[in-house]
Amino acid sequence: MQVSALGRRGVDGVFVGRHGELARLEALLGEHSPQVLFVHGLAGSGKSTLVQRFGVHAERCGTLVVALNCRTVEPTEQGFFAALGSAVGLSDRFAEDIGPERMNRLGQLAERVVLCLDQYEVLRLLDTWLRQVLVPSLPGNVRLVLAGRERPHAAWARLPAGAFEALLLGPLTRQESAELLRSVGVGAAAAPSIARFAGGHVLTLLLAALAVKEQPALPVQDVTLSRLIDEFALAYLDDLDEETRRLLEAAAVVRRVTRSLIVSMLPDVDSWKAFDNLRALPFVDVTADGLALHESLQQAIAAQLRAAEPSRHRTLRQRAWMHLRGELRDASRTELWRYTADMIYLLENPEVREAHFPSGGHHYAIEPATSADAAAIDGIIALHEPPTAADLLRRWWARCPEAFRVARDQQGEVAGFIIMTTSGRHDPRGFADDPVVDGWLQHLRREPIPASQELLLIRRWLTREAGDGPCGAQAACWRDLKRAYMELRPRLRRNYATTNCPEVYAPVLAPLYGGPIPNGAVEIDGRAYHTLVLDFGPSSVDGWLTRIAADELGLPEDDLLDVRRRQLLVDGRRVDLTSLEFETLHYLRQHEGTTVPRYALLADVWGYQADIGSNVVDAVVHTLRKKLGARASMIETVRGVGYRLR
Repeated sequence: MQVSALGRRGVDGVFVGRHGELARLEALLGEHSPQVLFVHGLAGSGKSTLVQRFGVHAERCGTLVVALNCRTVEPTEQGFFAALGSAVGLSDRFAEDIGPERMNRLGQLAERVVLCLDQYEVLRLLDTWLRQVLVPSLPGNVRLVLAGRERPHAAWARLPAGAFEALLLGPLTRQESAELLRSVGVGAAAAPSIARFAGGHVLTLLLAALAVKEQPALPVQDVTLSRLIDEFALAYLDDLDEETRRLLEAAAVVRRVTRSLIVSMLPDVDSWKAFDNLRALPFVDVTADGLALHESLQQAIAAQLRAAEPSRHRTLRQRAWMHLRGELRDASRTELWRYTADMIYLLENPEVREAHFPSGGHHYAIEPATSADAAAIDGIIALHEPPTAADLLRRWWARCPEAFRVARDQQGEVAGFIIMTTSGRHDPRGFADDPVVDGWLQHLRREPIPASQELLLIRRWLTREAGDGPCGAQAACWRDLKRAYMELRPRLRRNYATTNCPEVYAPVLAPLYGGPIPNGAVEIDGRAYHTLVLDFGPSSVDGWLTRIAADELGLPEDDLLDVRRRQLLVDGRRVDLTSLEFETLHYLRQHEGTTVPRYALLADVWGYQADIGSNVVDAVVHTLRKKLGARASMIETVRGVGYRLR
C-alpha cells in the first residue's frame, strides 16, 4: 500500500541509472537499517523521482509508504501531524493522541512503514523538532526518508550510532546521460554535446531534450549550470503556443495553481481546459493543494517575465493577491497554512520570504537550551553585556530556562542564543522588576491588546560573534521566530524585542509595520536598550502578511481602510479614526459577510472577558456610521446578536 502526496515530476516517468542510490534506499526495508536516510542534492538532480521509484518497489514488497510533499505541510508540530493524519486517513485519531502515541499508531498500520518527506528544505523551521522529538519516537518498524536540496545539518550525524545516514545524489555519468537523452527521443548527433555540457544534471538534460527536439540547431554553450537551465527553459517556452506560455508565466509567479486562481489571473481563458493542460506538462507537480512548477523552471520563467515584461509580472501577482485575500477570509484553521504560504510566496521582501522559505545553507541548528549550555550562554552574556544587564539575563535563566533557545554551529558549539516566550506561558507582569520588561508593560498599558490574543516576548538575542548585531547565528534565531509566528497564529497580536542597534533593525522592520517605540529606550549601566515592537493587527499574522503583500504590489489592502495610516477611505476622502473605531471596523472587515456578536467585539477589540454592557460597542458603531456617511448602511445591525459588514 502506498499513500502519496508527492506528486509527479520528470518526463513520462523517465528513470535511468541511480542503481547504487536505489539500493541504499531499498536497504531500509531490511532488519538492521538506519532509522533515517537523508537524500540531498542540487535542485533538479532527480531526488523526487528516485524516492518515488523506491516507493513503488517498497510497496511491491508489502511496505506501507506514506509520502508527503513538504510544500503542503505547515511548518509546525500541529501542521505536520495534520498532514500526516490526513495522508493515512487518521486525522481524528492523530488530533486526540499526544506525544509518541501518534507515531505508535503509524507503526501499527503495517508490518513495515516508510515515511518519505520530499522537498524537505521548505520544512527547515521544523528541523530541530523532527530530529529531537519525532525521530526518537519512531517505532522500530518505521523508517524516515528525507529528500531535499541542502545537505543535512551536522547535528543529524549526532543521532545514536547507526540511526542516520546521508546520501548525496550526484550527477549522472556520461553514459547514463546519453541513455536518458535517447529515452526521450534526442538523436544520436545531438546527445553527446548536450550530455557534455549538462554535466549529468537531470533537469538540464530533460529541458535540453525538449528544447532541442523543437530547435535541432539550438547552440549548446559551455556555461554555468544555472545559466544552462535558464537557456533551455526559455527555449522550451518559446516553442509553446501563446495560451500555454501565458499559463506557465502565471504559474511561475505563484506557489501553487488552482482552477479558481486561473480564473482570476487569466480571466479570458477556459480555466478547466487550462488546468488540465498545465497538469499534463512536463515538470509540473500534482500536489495535495494544487499544481506547482518545478522550482528551477519556475524561477527561470519568473525572472524572464520580470525582466522582459515587468508590468505583466506585477499584474499577475496583483490578481493573485486579490484572489487569495478573498479565499483567505473563508479559510478554515486546517487550510490556513496554504494561504499563508501563498501570500509569503508573492512577496519579494527578502526579510519575510527568506525567513519562511530559506534558500541558503543550513549552518546553524536552533534548539531548546539544556543545562549543559549554561556555561556557554553565560560566557556570551559576559562577553557582550555590562554587569547589571548581564545579571538581569542570568535571572531569566534561573527563573525560566525553557525560554532560552541556542544556535549551534556545525560542530555543535553554542554560537548564540535567544530568550523567547509568550504572555500565555510567562505573564510579563511577573518580570516587572526587569526594567526592559517594565517598559513593555508601560507600552501595553497605553496600547492594550484583547485578552484573547497573545504577545511574543523576545527579551534578548546575543551571539558570540556580533552581540545583538547582524550575523549568521542571529539570522538563524530570527528565522526561528517565524516558526513561533506560525504556531501562535491566529492568537498572536504583537511581539516585543530588545536591541542596542535600532539603527540596524529599524529600516528592516519599517516596511513590516514595526520599529522602535518612540522614547522607549531604557538605560542600564549607561547603555541604551531599545524596544522593537511589531503589531500584527486584529487578524494576526495572516492579515499582517496580506498587508505587506498589498504594499509591495501597490494595492490598497482595503478599499475601505488604510491600515498603515489607520484611516477610513470614503468617496476619495481620508477620515481619521479613533483607536477603537479603527479596531472595530477592521475586525468587522476581517469577518465580512458574517454576523459578529457584540461579545466577540468586546473580547477581541476591547479585551473584556465578560459582557459588561454592549452599549460601548453600539456607541462606537454609531460614530463609525456617521463617518461612513452615505455608506453607513454597510454596517448592518443583527438584532439581539451584533453587527454584520457588507
